[in-house]
Amino acid sequence: MVNMIYKYLHLANYKDIPNWSVQYADEENLGFTKKYPMARIGSFLVKSKDIIEVEDDVEYKQVTIKINNGGVVPRNNGETILGSKIGTKRQHVVHAGQFIMSKIDARNGAYGIVPAELEGAIVTNDFPVFDVDTSKIIPQFLVLVSTTEKFVEFARKCSSGTTNRKRIDIEAFLNQLIPLPSIEEQEKILKDYYINYEAFRKSQIEIDKTKSIVERYVFSTLSIPQKESENKNDGFIKFQRFSKLLSWSVNGSCKKGILYSTMYENKLLGEIVAINPQTSFRHLKNEEMISFIPMQSISDEFACWVGNDQCSVYDSKGYTKFKDGDLLWAKITPCMQNGKSAIVQNLTNGFGCGSTEFYVIRNLTIRIDLRFIHCLLRLEALLNDATKHFTGSAGQQRVPLSYLKNLLVPVPPIDIQKEIANHVQKIYDDAEKVKMKGLKSINEAEHRFEQLIFG
Repeated sequence: MVNMIYKYLHLANYKDIPNWSVQYADEENLGFTKKYPMARIGSFLVKSKDIIEVEDDVEYKQVTIKINNGGVVPRNNGETILGSKIGTKRQHVVHAGQFIMSKIDARNGAYGIVPAELEGAIVTNDFPVFDVDTSKIIPQFLVLVSTTEKFVEFARKCSSGTTNRKRIDIEAFLNQLIPLPSIEEQEKILKDYYINYEAFRKSQIEIDKTKSIVERYVFSTLSIPQKESENKNDGFIKFQRFSKLLSWSVNGSCKKGILYSTMYENKLLGEIVAINPQTSFRHLKNEEMISFIPMQSISDEFACWVGNDQCSVYDSKGYTKFKDGDLLWAKITPCMQNGKSAIVQNLTNGFGCGSTEFYVIRNLTIRIDLRFIHCLLRLEALLNDATKHFTGSAGQQRVPLSYLKNLLVPVPPIDIQKEIANHVQKIYDDAEKVKMKGLKSINEAEHRFEQLIFG
């Protein structure tokens, strides 16, 4: 008997096809364990039909879901929004304990359980909400299954649409089979998982404290007064302290500023460093490589260097140019607010190019340690202050160049600058160790969970 190998045909049994579609007929088994009985997701999830019409004069809470099992959180930092500012008037009401997902980011692990504080919030149809039959499955168990690497890959395969707006097929999701241990076994599995997860959560709390620890240290060492409460307003009269003004100004833009030191000399940042300096690229041979740094590759606040993504072709007019030792500071939201900045090191040929959404800051004198400037420019107080000066449309807001050039910063002696930079880096290094330890705990928890439910 000859075994036929089909290059362009894929044969599937009707019983193995969850949905009548070529895409799903070609879908491979996710490899779940045979230890537990299998059940359709739709057998314990029922789509919620609690729908309302948004009223213009009512304020609403909104919801979003973080990818990679990051949780269900309030949109807009928890601030409510007036109905008149909500474009989609027909919305779904969510309730605590419901299972919710993002159609667009399901392929990135955006699933979760609605927390109690979001009871009564609203979501668009892009966030399907489901009531859970808790007699069959513990909601958190479903979240863990749906955020495993293999399940997320399944979600990618059954998502369709344009590149950045691919949406998961809800019917395919509900028809997917997953292992379903008894409730008692689910509780045991979750208990084991959350022992490690708790270690991860505590590490996140410690990391969250890092920014405030750094800020208190820097402000105290440089004698920068802590930010006072917002100025009192009485009708159209605004009260301002004379001591906080450099000169008369109706809009208050001439305040001494968020980083003004009462101990050391203060200077405009644009006077002590070069911001967006002109950089001449020598002519490159076709085979030569230069470092290309895209926006996404800049590391988080614990970084002090940028890696080497190499590119041999570049448009000299379309990129920001920089060299080793330069400080890149993101000017576009939300990258700026997330502290996307780094001092570049180890670049191919010593220079490179990258996104135009960074300001390049270059040292001009031995009296300035650029690491010290970097410490100042990633302080939470500074980043928050910079948002008040945004220009541009809502989705593409940027910090203007004038903000950095006119930013008043303390200039202590160089040895003090180095001392501060070294101490701050040690704080960040210690936080990085805590972060890695926490990640190890959560990775172990996820690995053990996947070993249980996959064959």
